[in-house]
Amino acid sequence: MDIPQEFTYNKNKKLQIFYSNCNLSFSISDDIRARNFISDLENTLFGYIIIKNLSITKSKNYEFEDLLQLSKKESSGLIDVKINFEWYSAKKLNKI
Repeated sequence: MDIPQEFTYNKNKKLQIFYSNCNLSFSISDDIRARNFISDLENTLFGYIIIKNLSITKSKNYEFEDLLQLSKKESSGLIDVKINFEWYSAKKLNKI
């Protein structure tokens, strides 16, 4: 996909367009926290986010010891998350 770096509209106004294709991977204790993190990320980044691919998988079965470590915050998590998204933003430039 070709994304113009500058776009002219209304004959005399310009926008500068920024585009990034991002990949993010992390582990977390449960899927609710993973979805909350993704929601916070979307609300923090200015512009438009298009999620292309999202994977939330349980890396292993929870055992008593795992739950104990999670409750003590001694474990990074048992849920693996991978997200690929496009991020667009625009900035108005001075008149031409």
